[in-house]
Amino acid sequence: MKKKLKTLVDIVSAILALLSVAGLIAGYADRKKNKGASYKPYGFYEAYIKRPFDFVCGMLALIVFWPLYLLLAVMVRVKLGSPVLFTQDRPGENEKIFKLYKFRTMTDERDANGELLPDEVRLTPFGKWLRSTSLDELPEAFNIIKGERGIIETTKKNTDFSRVVTVNSISL
Repeated sequence: MKKKLKTLVDIVSAILALLSVAGLIAGYADRKKNKGASYKPYGFYEAYIKRPFDFVCGMLALIVFWPLYLLLAVMVRVKLGSPVLFTQDRPGENEKIFKLYKFRTMTDERDANGELLPDEVRLTPFGKWLRSTSLDELPEAFNIIKGERGIIETTKKNTDFSRVVTVNSISL
C-alpha cells in the first residue's frame, strides 16, 4: 500500500513539475508577445508567477474534475441539446475580445418572428441549478489555460452589456 501511494505521489509530482515548466514557458511567451503593449505588470508576482500559477491551476482543474466535466456535458446535451458550451465575447487584457466558455443553461426557443424568447422563459430548472451551483462556469478553465483570463481577477461584462451602458450613460 505504501509503495503504491509513493508511486502515485511521484506521478503527481512529475505531472506538476511538467505543468510548472509548461506554465513558465507559456508565461514567457505571453510576456514576449505583449512586449511594447501599454500594459505593464505591477510587480514580481504578476510579471513572473501569475501566468504559470494560472496555467497550473487550470490544468489541475481539468485533470481533477474531468469526470464532472464529462457528466455535466452529457447532462447538458441530454437536457438542453447541442451545443453543450455557450460562448460569449468578453473584453480581456488590453480590452482584447476573447470567447468566454460556459456550459449552456438556456434553450434557444424562439417566437413566431424568429426572435429569441426572454431569458426567464428559456432558462430551464436544470440551468437554474447549474447557475446556482456555479457549475456552468467550469469550462472557464479552458480560458485560464489559454491565458485569456486568470484564476484571480474580476470578470468584465460582455461586450453587448458594455455598449448598452455606454449608450445609456451618454444619453443621460
